[in-house]
Amino acid sequence: MPIRRLLIIAPSVVHLIRQERGGERVLEGYLPEQPQRSTFVQTEEAHSSLILEAGADKASEEQADLPPAHAQALLTVI
Repeated sequence: MPIRRLLIIAPSVVHLIRQERGGERVLEGYLPEQPQRSTFVQTEEAHSSLILEAGADKASEEQADLPPAHAQALLTVI
């Protein structure tokens, strides 16, 4: 059974981190895993990508740029 990853940080902690260090928001949505392969969509403030990690240890990674509208549509479906 696949494991879903979810990281929840309190808004007050996020506010403090942004205030002290700056940074940008990154959102990732994982598609259902397949044997020795993981695929996910990653959106940053100015950039969106579809990323494929493959191999026994998922060391090999391929990345394709996506238009923001396509990335948002994929995240909605996931």
